[in-house]
Amino acid sequence: MILALQYLALIACAISAVVRTPAALRGRGLPLWTCFALMTVSVALSIPDIYGPVDDALGGINVANVILRTALYIVFCALGIAISKTFDSMHVEWLISGRPGLWALGLAMGLTFCVFALGGGAGGDLDTSTPAGLIYGMTWRFYLAYVAVCLLVMLLPVAFDARRRDVYRWSAALLAIGFALVCIMPFAMMAALIGGGEETLVKIISYSSILFVAAGLGMVWFAGRRARRELAEAV
Repeated sequence: MILALQYLALIACAISAVVRTPAALRGRGLPLWTCFALMTVSVALSIPDIYGPVDDALGGINVANVILRTALYIVFCALGIAISKTFDSMHVEWLISGRPGLWALGLAMGLTFCVFALGGGAGGDLDTSTPAGLIYGMTWRFYLAYVAVCLLVMLLPVAFDARRRDVYRWSAALLAIGFALVCIMPFAMMAALIGGGEETLVKIISYSSILFVAAGLGMVWFAGRRARRELAEAV
């Protein structure tokens, strides 16, 4: 089941990047195209059959894992900015791209690179049962949850606004579900560690969140295309 979810998320991200490529080449929607391209890389590297050969080609010291984490940091920062602009929320955009967001991003990236450089990743053990592995594994999840909480504050009022009948309400609902799952992810991870269980539930939550976010952004994209087509026909 996990492998099927992984490949489904990979296909969803790859298709989302491909269909946006023509517009991105014309200079439209480049941030979202970049997000989906990097999400495709991240999801691909989370699949063992892809991660292994890539990391071996990079020296076999878990460099591919750092690339995966860095791509996720960039994706969530850029995605948060793009979605906050789409829903016209300058406050949420500031929380992500302003001083609070930059401090959170800098701290997360700093911890990730430090732990990796000090041996928690560079040829060492990424197992979350070790202190270094735990810090390495939890830091990125908490940064993603920070961005997700900021976006939920904006998305939930739109999703629950019964007066709205436009596509943005349903898009907001799908995005809210996806980012709510991102918020749950760190706590599901801690529960798995405390209970000594496997991370199966964490992986289900993680890849399900990607599918909901991709679906929500897809609705916005199709709505934008239809609006531009109708405007062109009217002119």
